[in-house]
Formats: sequence, structure tokens, C-alpha cells
Amino acid sequence: MRTLTATHLAAQRLSTQSPRLRLVVRDKQPRFSVIGTAGPADVQCSECAVASGSILIAALDTSGCIRLRQVTAPTSLDPTGDPAVGWGLYPAAYTVLVAAGGALARPNGDLCLSNHSGTLRLAYVKPDGTELLERTSTDGGQTWSAPSTVRAVPGGAPGCRYHLASGGKDDLWYTLQRSGYRYICVGYCAGGTWGSWTTVHSLMETGGEYENCYGLSVIWSASLSRYLVAASLDRASNGDGRIVTARWDRATATLSHYQGIVPPGLPAVGSTARAPCLFQASGALGSLYWLTYWDCLSSGQSSWTTPTALFSRDFEHWSFKIPLAFTPAAHERRLAITQTGTAIHLHALNEALRLDLWYEGKPDAELTVPQADILRLRLRESPTSGDTHIELDNRAGRYDTPPALRPLARVSVELGLRTAAGEERVESRPFFLWEQSRVAAEGVNLLRLHAVDGWRLFQLWRPDCTIQWQGQTLGWCIAELASRVGGLAVEFDGSSAWGQTLTYLTVAARYNDWSNLTYVRAWGRWVPLDEPTVMLGQEYSGLALLQRLLGLVGGQARWGHGDSREVLYCFVPSEQGQAPAAVHTYQDGELLFLQHIQSFAWPTRVRVVGADRTIERQNVPAGLAAGMDFLQMVQASQWATDAQLLKISDGALDDAAARASGGWFRTRPNAGLELFDVVALSESRAGAGLSAIRRRVTAIETRYEPARSVWQQEVRFEGP
Repeated sequence: MRTLTATHLAAQRLSTQSPRLRLVVRDKQPRFSVIGTAGPADVQCSECAVASGSILIAALDTSGCIRLRQVTAPTSLDPTGDPAVGWGLYPAAYTVLVAAGGALARPNGDLCLSNHSGTLRLAYVKPDGTELLERTSTDGGQTWSAPSTVRAVPGGAPGCRYHLASGGKDDLWYTLQRSGYRYICVGYCAGGTWGSWTTVHSLMETGGEYENCYGLSVIWSASLSRYLVAASLDRASNGDGRIVTARWDRATATLSHYQGIVPPGLPAVGSTARAPCLFQASGALGSLYWLTYWDCLSSGQSSWTTPTALFSRDFEHWSFKIPLAFTPAAHERRLAITQTGTAIHLHALNEALRLDLWYEGKPDAELTVPQADILRLRLRESPTSGDTHIELDNRAGRYDTPPALRPLARVSVELGLRTAAGEERVESRPFFLWEQSRVAAEGVNLLRLHAVDGWRLFQLWRPDCTIQWQGQTLGWCIAELASRVGGLAVEFDGSSAWGQTLTYLTVAARYNDWSNLTYVRAWGRWVPLDEPTVMLGQEYSGLALLQRLLGLVGGQARWGHGDSREVLYCFVPSEQGQAPAAVHTYQDGELLFLQHIQSFAWPTRVRVVGADRTIERQNVPAGLAAGMDFLQMVQASQWATDAQLLKISDGALDDAAARASGGWFRTRPNAGLELFDVVALSESRAGAGLSAIRRRVTAIETRYEPARSVWQQEVRFEGP
């Protein structure tokens, strides 16, 4: 239950109430906008923010020339005024630092520009491939040192493929692809001297899983005190590859949390996701980790190349894919990502995007609707769906074009009362803006908003490849699913059940069979198909998968948990005990209407069959009350212990007891009430049988309609 103050609770029990409402919209979806595009250039770039607040770009082309450009105001691509403003087009707007032939050229060569606490380091490969070179700048890129050798590369040659990266902590990472030399290595600079080179990971020759590398990116995480690594790796023998991430501890020289994230689970045949680029946003923008890459697949007659972005809250669970508006060509170009102030920019030569993230007070991403403009509100919550319908008075035109009302913006309702302490409101869990409609007639100008909860996102999610997670805990799998579905955070109760390890979990992409359909509904009309074997969509939804996972431990889930509103809360009801405490007691006068249903519990007896044993339990009082026996038999081959069988049988009997009582009541809204809360009912008008009985909330509908004096909440319940 969400927290209510004593004064709020006292006002809530009064028969005469003065509602206080407010609608808050926060657009927390990542929003990408195109700054400009002039067609891709087959040039590799690396960039970093400098102390002046500008962005410095280094670019390496196919002639082995390195050019620089300092972007002081990244608001346009090809400026017509001040030449220092904008990203500029390559090569005219760039200044030569290393002449043609001075560096190992694209595609075998690479470069890395990074900011090391004010010292800029530009690393690249010597033209003959035998050394890593470096030039430094301490004045923001205005002047540069002469090139110096960072490392003589064992096995280096001009025919080798290099990838360079840095975490900005006086470090340099590289990969070298050559038979017998396929490693990811890191070295550190101290006192102006490079040394302490370490092999972080072997790709293949000494037992590694992969053979080729198509991109490397590294950042330093102060919160995790680790280098965070992303690499595009594949097996040359069959062409299936992926992007893997890991954490590197310099102090112990250990690599941990090694996992494939693109695609998640098993690599897909023909998949070669390339050119990963890592970035972490500032704390003001949520400290999210971002990854850009080229999502590539080439297998048989199927092929595509899509510039893509993902984000993660913890560098463990990654989000849904976000397509980027870069030209799908030259797909080994790094999609560099840099932050200046509250703006984040993505850039590849001659193309640039802007990424806007929500922060507190962002003017174009927030909207507060006062109570006077709310004409009607209905908020519904149930175990597998929830939504809210809101009507706003738009006669003044305030809601004609508000920028915050974008698809999937977060919509929260603040419900409250006028209390002895003033106006007190409690914010609901957020919903996602799904649609808006405008109603106009004589004397009427309304904006209708329809917002849905996260269950709708789960219902629409489908795996786009076969996903197999091995050796992960149940809680990890649920958190991974929630992140892939909508970048959603998860909280768990204290049950140890979430820590049990699943040997493997496989989710296969399945397609609806449309082979027998002659026509497809499209654009409001029926159009014929060109081929009789077109298949669209997948069958297995995220909601079905989540329910399967929760069912392994008899778990439940809801949106929000107390004052943690933006989380999926997972809990095990059976571990709350036989008599869970009520979070609120509805007393005389609070219930405007009550229908309490009493039935009988069935089954009264449960027989559970496992791998090599059977157990039977029964509810004798329930059997006596019914005057007969109702048997339920269940079986599963994975149940192998008496404890498992006992838990299943007791769970079935508990469920039967819960379904034996139910009903609903109408009351004035309780702003703190949440789904699955246990409440107590005590209503003297219904007789002694309703004295402090406990019931679990299974559905909530809150309505506000001032024109009809409607301010009420309907709650459905069943036994605890």
C-alpha cells in the first residue's frame, strides 16, 4: 500500500470529502531526432567531449589520413554561417592532423580519441601495422604532440584488422585479428610510460569461443569501479556472431559478467552485429548505459542491416531495440555517442542525430493538468491489465499541441483530499499514453486520453530470435524479460524462491501461419497477397512467458510497490503466511455498498504425482461443509522431492479456500490502495459475520466525474 499520512487517512474516513486531483505527464521515452544527413561516408570516426563543452571528432579514411573537427554547437549538420558551428561534412570541414599514408588505413586500421581528465589521447595504428601510436593534447585539441609508440604489436602487419578503444583512465584497448594472435588486450599509462599489457580475452586460438572481432568499445563505470566492455565477435566457421559484454577489474585482472546481449541467448546463424559503441549518460539523465551498433544478418536469402540502440539500467539487463535514422551502408562505421550538457548526440560521418532524455523539470517533456481541467477520470487495475481514461476540458486550447503528450509518455494521477494539513495527494503508478482523441461540438472541446499499463507492453512483445538463457536465476530471467519488453525495473519480495537457478530457459520465435489466407486487412481495405505463404507476427507474448516464470514458484506480479511506483513488483503470496496482516481496515461508514459472496472450497482433496512419488492432502472442514469430496489430480515429471509435492498440494488447497469467498464493495477512493493488498472489512450492518474479516484485493476501479458528483472506488476481492 502506498504511504498515507495520518491526516490523509482521517479525511478519507469522513463521509463528507473534498477531492483533490492532478494529472502529471512525464515523457520518459527516449526521443531521437534527425539533425541532418548528407549520405554516409566510408570513414571511421571517434569523438569525445572536451572541457570547453564542445565535441572533438577524429576521422580516419581509406587513405590513412586522420582529420579533426571541433564542434562548438552541434545543432546542424552542414552550417552556412559560422564554420565552427555544426558537425560539418567530411572532408571539407575537417583539418588534417595525420597526412595520407601516416596511419594504417580503413578498413584494417582504427583510431580512438578519448579524454583522460583533461589530457586528450589519439591512438591509431602505424601504417605497417607493427605499432600502436599516440598523440596527446592538453589544450582541448588545439595543439598536438608528435607521435610516440604506445606498443610494438606482436604479430602486427598491415593485413591485420585492428579495433581500438579506451575507458578514459589512461588506458588503451585493442584487438588484432591474425591467426595465432586473436586477443583483446589492454595497457595502462603511468608517468608518461605505457606498460602492464594484459590479455583480457582470447577469441579462439587458446580455447576461446569466437574467432573474429568486428568492433570494440570500453567505458569506465565509477559506480561499479570496473571497465565495461562490449565487443562484436563471431565464429568464422559458420558466421554466427553476437555482441558480448563484460566487466574488467584492473586490480585483479579478471573478466566477469560475460554474456551475449545481441542477440540475447544463443547466437543466430548469419548474425554479425557490428561496431558497438558504449556510453553512459550523466546522473541528471538517469545514468543509463547506452549501446549503439549495426544489427546485421545475412543467412541464405535473408539479409538486413539496421542501425540500432539499446539501453540498460545496470549493464546487466538490456532494453528493446530502437532503430536509428542512419543510412544502412558502410555498416562498420562507429555510431559515436557523446553528451554535452543535457543533450546527447549520435554521429557518424555526414550524419547526426540528437537523443533527448527526460530529466526533472524538462520543459518539453512534462505536463501538469490541474483539477479544474479534469472532467472525467476512470482508472482500472486488474492482475493482467490496467488502463485509465481521462477527459480534459480544452476550450482554452491549452492541450492542442502539448509536446509532452507523445506516444508512451508516462501518465500518473495524483489522488487526494483536502485534509487538516492542507491538500494531500498520493501519486498513482504510471500508465503509458496509448492514444488521444479530440472531441469537438457546439460548446464542447475535449481531449480524451487513454493510457495503458505495462501489461499491454508484455502482451505485444515477441522474441525476434530463439532466446536461450542457461544457468540463470528465476529472478534474473524475470528482470531480463521486463527490460527487453519495455526497459522496466523489477523489485522482488524477500523470498528465496527467486534465487533458484533454472538450468535453461528457451523461448523460440513462432510465426502465425497465414498460408491459407487469400487477403490481408490493410489500410482499411482488403488487399490480395502476392504469395500464399506470407507469415507475420509471433505467437508467444511476453505476458505468457512472465506468467510461466511466476508459476514456477506460485508468484504474482503487480505494477508498483508502496512508494516505488515505476517497478514491476513480484512476490509469493503463500510466503505471507496463513493470516497476512491487513494494510487497511474499512470501518462503518466507509463502505457505500458491499456484496460479500460465500461459496464452498473445491477441490477438497488434492493428489500430486511427481517423478517417482505421490502425495495426497485434503481439507477436511471444506469436505464436511460441502457434504462430499471433490478430487483434483495434478502431475509433473520435474517434481522430485516431498517438499515440492507438499507445496503444490497446499497451494491448490489454499487457492480453493481463497475462491470460496469473494465479492466487491464501493467506497470513497483510498489513494494508497494497491492490487493484491490485504484489507479488513468490518461492517456492522451486515451482521456479526463481517467483523474484521480479511480479503485480498483483485481489482480496483476509481472514478471521478465532478459534473455528476461521482467520487468513488469499486474494489473486488477474494479470500486472502
